[in-house]
Amino acid sequence: MDDHLLGWLRTLDEARLARVLSNRPDAIAAPWPRRLDTLAQRLGNGFAVMEAMRALPLPCLEIAQACLVLGDRTPPDRLAAFLDAPVATLTPWLDVLYDHALAWPDDEGRVHLAEAVSRWWAAPLGLGEPLDHYLNSWTVSNDTLRALARNLGLPPHGNKRRTIARVTEVLSDGVRLAALLRNAPEGTERLLADFAWDGPVRDVDGGRFVMLGTPEKWAADHGLLYRPRWEVAEMPREVALSVRGPGYHPPFSPEPPEIATIPVDPEEVDHLMTLAAPHVVERCAALLDNTAKTPLPLLKTGGVGVREVRRVAKETGCDEDETRLLLEICAVSRLLAFDEKSGGMVPTERFDRWRLDEGSARLRVLLSAWWRMERSSLRKIEGKYPTVLGDDQSGAAVARVRRAVLGVLSHLPSGTAFADRGSLVRNAHWHAPLLDQALLTDCAAAALEEARLLGVLANDALTDLGRALAGLAAHAGDENDDTVPLVEHDPVLVEASTRALASVRRSALFGPDLTAVVTGPPSTELAELLDRVAERESRGPPRCGASPPRASAARSTWATTPTSCSPS
Repeated sequence: MDDHLLGWLRTLDEARLARVLSNRPDAIAAPWPRRLDTLAQRLGNGFAVMEAMRALPLPCLEIAQACLVLGDRTPPDRLAAFLDAPVATLTPWLDVLYDHALAWPDDEGRVHLAEAVSRWWAAPLGLGEPLDHYLNSWTVSNDTLRALARNLGLPPHGNKRRTIARVTEVLSDGVRLAALLRNAPEGTERLLADFAWDGPVRDVDGGRFVMLGTPEKWAADHGLLYRPRWEVAEMPREVALSVRGPGYHPPFSPEPPEIATIPVDPEEVDHLMTLAAPHVVERCAALLDNTAKTPLPLLKTGGVGVREVRRVAKETGCDEDETRLLLEICAVSRLLAFDEKSGGMVPTERFDRWRLDEGSARLRVLLSAWWRMERSSLRKIEGKYPTVLGDDQSGAAVARVRRAVLGVLSHLPSGTAFADRGSLVRNAHWHAPLLDQALLTDCAAAALEEARLLGVLANDALTDLGRALAGLAAHAGDENDDTVPLVEHDPVLVEASTRALASVRRSALFGPDLTAVVTGPPSTELAELLDRVAERESRGPPRCGASPPRASAARSTWATTPTSCSPS
């Protein structure tokens, strides 16, 4: 436990303590802490700190890295000078760190960073360990330390602590280091620049560190580079900062990148949601009914093969993208599971209960599963879709990408859509900088397409369903959860899902030729009934695409026969 954190907690007023607890619900999970020292221990837990950092925007992490480089108890004015920004610009972001108990001010206002933050950051700002870490290592003997002092023009006598302080003072001074480099072999400055800007750890030719006259040996003899292994060298933090020069300022981005937007008609967005949402529930029921008749076999390597996906798509009237997505969602929501007796994926007992629920409840089960799903069925890897229900190496990061993208879209005002996916991805990275940027770029398109299919996104703008889900990012849960009541029973999502299914039709119009027409999205029960007694000839468009259908186009038609519909 960090004693400094405990001391700071004791000084908090009720308002700030309430903000800390609301931002760190992990600290007050059951069993509830009854003492401040227990609370401090939970707030300082390494894994809890990492999860809290995932929720922070880029400026907070840039400040945290700067604090790690400058050392503990950094005055805000020194921090501002290092980042080349006014203190007033830093203050709101420091408050965010304080409100998450990841940093706190001491009695003199200096910034104290949580110990767990430094353990998770091996090379803040691309800088290595402090000189003290290398000079106090067991690999550096007293004789080696005295030889280093002589090479730097320092008196070799004195105790070890004093010698380390003198060496650190020289190598931290850019002017003295520049003077030292005037006598260095040719190529030394280029070597040091490579480590300072593209290090701190680099692969090297170990032989050059023992060869007289080489830049590598000269740098090692003067304490500028250290070799933990024969083929690897590292540059200390103070040396790298000196090489970068006094004009170096780490990046600081207090303003998010702008998203290119266009206006859209909110009523049209709402209309498209009411078309897509009932279609999802209906097609999901059809897919599960199909697997009840014909269990879905798995490949020997795991997952569902392309041939089976295409068969199910053809037999249920879905397209392949819908089938891939709904199979994944059904598995996560525990509506579909492997049955050893039948040798394939079949509906579970939960499906029997699910199909008896009202439509909005069924929709929320599917959306909740998608919100925590740790795979992306529509993400292409090297031009190919991954195996449905196969292993995805990215795991939970895929779910975080989905939530980050929708979270950014939720900040746009109603009636506004994004016009450029690149600007959307850059803004999402600003809000969630710990996400791998390559993965974010790679998965964003798939996440948006999944959202369109589910009625969460329409005309590149969030629907009410999307906004309700975006507000539940902190309660998404884990893919291994059987259910997530905080999402499925959220009042805002309940209201949005009820509205999304308000336009479903529970009756059909029959023509003289016994053709059944449903003038709108059919309810799941009506669609199931008509599918049993007739052949569907056409359906309303399921997707919330860029070219929306008008209300009159949202109709489905079944061709029946006198035999199938004649009264018994």
